[in-house]
Amino acid sequence: MNKLGNFRRLIRNFFWWCAGVVPSVLEKCPTNHGRYTAIGVIMVVIAALASVSFAYFLMHTFSISFGAALPFGVAWGGGVFSLDRAILTSFRKNETGKISIAQRFLLTVALALVIGEPLLLQMFGKEIQFELTQKGSIISTDARQKATARFQPEVDALENSNREIENRLDTLKNDRDEKEKAVIGEIEGTSGSGKRGVGIAADRKTIAFQESDAKYKDAKTESAGILTQNRERLAQIRNEIEEEIRRINAAHTASDGILAKHEALFNIVRTQPGATLIYIPLLFVLVTLESFPVSLKVFGKPSVYDDALESAETESKENLASEKMRRQKRENDVEERLTVAVADGTIKNLRDNGEREIARKMHTEILRKIADKEFKRQASDNTSVNFGEEILIEVVGENDLTVKLQLPENARSEISLKDLSGDIATIAKEISAEGAKLQKAFSSKGHDIWEDLPLLPQLERDQKLVLHFEPLNVI
Repeated sequence: MNKLGNFRRLIRNFFWWCAGVVPSVLEKCPTNHGRYTAIGVIMVVIAALASVSFAYFLMHTFSISFGAALPFGVAWGGGVFSLDRAILTSFRKNETGKISIAQRFLLTVALALVIGEPLLLQMFGKEIQFELTQKGSIISTDARQKATARFQPEVDALENSNREIENRLDTLKNDRDEKEKAVIGEIEGTSGSGKRGVGIAADRKTIAFQESDAKYKDAKTESAGILTQNRERLAQIRNEIEEEIRRINAAHTASDGILAKHEALFNIVRTQPGATLIYIPLLFVLVTLESFPVSLKVFGKPSVYDDALESAETESKENLASEKMRRQKRENDVEERLTVAVADGTIKNLRDNGEREIARKMHTEILRKIADKEFKRQASDNTSVNFGEEILIEVVGENDLTVKLQLPENARSEISLKDLSGDIATIAKEISAEGAKLQKAFSSKGHDIWEDLPLLPQLERDQKLVLHFEPLNVI
């Protein structure tokens, strides 16, 4: 029983998630459970219809099987579902403007038409095929008429030429046949002179027959090539007409895509009232189904869940604001503590190693900025500031020792005390054979020199560097 209850709860939460609600908030509003479960079911149905619809669209467009098109349809359905869910979750009562609402409705109606059209094409598939067949017959007949009309003058000329030749040959043949009958009748005594046998009259008629027969044969020989040529051209014209009709029929058959089927469906709906009574209600149902969740959000009264969600979001915003203020206060406290430590020189008194390290960096950065400003000020005042070419180095306790240090011209303004560690080590060996360690470096007025910062800006105008060494403790 517990497993069945858990399964039901899992299914219910899934539909709630599809409806774009927060399950933890909706759980506290039992009177709205059924409402948002129904919305979730509608969202799933819309996604399923979108998947099947797009699969049919791919079938009609690319002539592939439904199984091959279904994965792409599922991907399309997932995209439609995500878009619908985003529309639902982004809408807030009294917050979404009229323009945004209108945009959401237009998008919803557009999705409904995109989803519904392939389904309606599939439902009216047989009627559409019949309409396309009829249209193909009309196109074929029209193409035959146009092609025949285009070749008709040439066909008439060829046929007239053949008839004239054939009539002339028939005339010559009839004349020959009559003269042949006259010869036979003269010889048999049935016509002409009435005397049987070959005589002068028979010879004359024989000569006339021979002349007529020669004319007929010559004309037949001369006309045979023209008749053959004309007949071949007529046969060629018939073949060209049939080929043109075949190409047009093939093009019409190949152009049975989604646009042609949509045009056929529109023509069916426009001319057949029975189809209209089916098409319009189905399209209305699909548009209503797609727009129902958004319509419920826009025009429905705020539910208990909406109020609970608004309260939860307000509380969450307040908690986030309070947490942000607390975090900002902690940051300000730490920043103030570090700033005071840097200003008072009490960095060592900080308890946290990380804070001490940050304070040292702050101190170094502050000094660097001060040194940079001082160096720029001195560099801009070229009438009163002159760094010279050498630095005078004095050692505390070694009055007789004076060292002059020449700095490279291209790096004088950037060299720090740390960069002079080799020269300082040489000075340390000069003052103590056992070795000495630099304890402190300062300017002629006693200002401490920071080893990481540029050296020249830290010195006075006399460019004197004072070094204080202490002997090394050898154990």
